[in-house]
Amino acid sequence: MVVFQNHYKQMKAPYVIYADFEALVRKIPLCGFENENKEKSYTVKTEHHEASGYSYTVVRSDGEVLGPKVYRGINAVRTFCRDILQEEVKIRESLAAPKPIVMAPEDWEEFKSATD
Repeated sequence: MVVFQNHYKQMKAPYVIYADFEALVRKIPLCGFENENKEKSYTVKTEHHEASGYSYTVVRSDGEVLGPKVYRGINAVRTFCRDILQEEVKIRESLAAPKPIVMAPEDWEEFKSATD
């Protein structure tokens, strides 16, 4: 069995997004179907979860926290998708402009002479 064991070689994700939805639980009116076929096994939906809001926070790998972004209102799922796509654009712009490496002269010498 092949198992990945070199966890120290993993690259850190540059950004992580922690999100949470809030939902209202709405009763679904039953149509009397539960009285039919009592000898058969079946599932009856009795409640519907309706997204009412969300919150998310973007965390950069260096620990910088962006957010939280909180929304409550109608079309919470659609608004969440729109906001997350906007976050993607910002993250891609950030990753497209890398910061220069800051190293002391002795660090550069060690880097240049490294064989492993």
